[in-house]
Amino acid sequence: MIRTTIIPKQTNLEITIPQDYVGKQLEVFLYSIDEISNTEQPTETNNKLRGKLKLTEQQYKDFNANVEEARHGWNRNT
Repeated sequence: MIRTTIIPKQTNLEITIPQDYVGKQLEVFLYSIDEISNTEQPTETNNKLRGKLKLTEQQYKDFNANVEEARHGWNRNT
């Protein structure tokens, strides 16, 4: 993975792709850092939500089983 920060001097941008990336599907993001600096960070959101479900022991076990099942679904090669 290649990640870098730049300050463009014009509206055109040329990207050189490493040889081992040729023929692969790539994802490219373009955003200004100040666009995201004003948003709430995920850890702050996670801290606000921690402990809010108030689940019983059985509900907690069922919830975790569903989460694990969903995670295994993400790893399938489809």
